[in-house]
Amino acid sequence: MKETILSASTPLPSDLRRVDECPGCQSSHLEPFGGTEYRGIPLKYERCRECNLLFMNPRPSQEWYNRLYRDEFWRSKREKSDKGNARKQLFKEAKFAAKIGDLLDAVGFAQSNPNPEILEVGCAFGLIVRLVAERFHGRGWGVEPSDEAKLVAERIVGTPIYARSMDELIANDKRERFDLIIFSHVLENITNAPEALHAAQRLLKADGLILIDTRNNYWFRSWHIHHPYCFTAPSLSKMLARSGLQTIKTRTWSRPKMAYGGLYLSIVAQRRDAIPVWEPLPVMASLHMRFGPSVYRLLTPWVVRYLNSQVAQHRWRLEEGVRRRVAELVNLLPDTPIQS
Repeated sequence: MKETILSASTPLPSDLRRVDECPGCQSSHLEPFGGTEYRGIPLKYERCRECNLLFMNPRPSQEWYNRLYRDEFWRSKREKSDKGNARKQLFKEAKFAAKIGDLLDAVGFAQSNPNPEILEVGCAFGLIVRLVAERFHGRGWGVEPSDEAKLVAERIVGTPIYARSMDELIANDKRERFDLIIFSHVLENITNAPEALHAAQRLLKADGLILIDTRNNYWFRSWHIHHPYCFTAPSLSKMLARSGLQTIKTRTWSRPKMAYGGLYLSIVAQRRDAIPVWEPLPVMASLHMRFGPSVYRLLTPWVVRYLNSQVAQHRWRLEEGVRRRVAELVNLLPDTPIQS
């Protein structure tokens, strides 16, 4: 029997919450789908037969996740490789900013939203929202629970923090504040994702957009303690629809990690007032969920993935000016964590 290793980042039984209905569509038609483990603790996932949402059940409470991201997550990442890891994070954020900017160009964001006000939920070091805001001649803010990441965002990158947690954002009664709200590999980390989307919908201006980037679980099983949700295009679009948001663009790609493939799912949505029409799931949705990751591994042995990643380094290479700027930010990072 494996030993359960307890630490501040290990959920206790009192931290776990079980639900009997799908968090996305409130259907009770759930089925066991699989699982993994975290420090000896089993993590079970269930699939909703109505909307295809895959979610951890039971899962830790939002309070537990708030503690994890505030107190330990970023600190542990920094301690692993100190300044080198922060450097990787900044370059990673710059690559995702370029990806998001190109996706926004594809939907004509600049034409309909001059000088936009932009919010990124889970902004980490704040470079994504800073670069996206500058690209579209606007202003950016972030939501970030980690004390250390917040200090880097504010003092080094120059991104102001709008709120410290999703709970704080949900409790905010302001409306129609932002032209764009970004969830870059963050929505899957939030236990109350539907409430988060409702809050984002309220904060959007009438012609504002929400952009979500996440793992595409048709091809990659992102089962981990950090991911209470695992999305596909149908499940995420249906959750958006129930939150008063209409999907206007969906793209599956592997940028910036790979040059080709569909590891990531990107969705752009806008506000809508009409009641959504509930469309049935594609016939192959369940089979795709079950066998897609295995097919992907079969068709892409490690040598193919390696070559794909090497091509990606050239295909998604940052502009020289952005590279120099990120390098300058790295030089500003202290060798030890910033203290408040």
